[in-house]
Amino acid sequence: MRLKMKARQEITSATAGQYRGASKKEKGEIIEQLVNTTGYIRWYPRFVLRNEGRRLQADKQTILHSPIGLRWTQYLSNRK
Repeated sequence: MRLKMKARQEITSATAGQYRGASKKEKGEIIEQLVNTTGYIRWYPRFVLRNEGRRLQADKQTILHSPIGLRWTQYLSNRK
């Protein structure tokens, strides 16, 4: 049975901190575990884990935090 999108996002978000502090070998193991758990193809968890929590300054006053699974352009266009 496949996990619902919200459950996959929660698992990925919880794993992001562990991924950042891991060695290259550990990162590979974390990615493999996420692929097996969530059903994502291999490149997607790497992309999401690298970008989780990143900040983007939209203008002088607004700083946006990267939401999981949503592209910046999509996120910015939805905020207008």
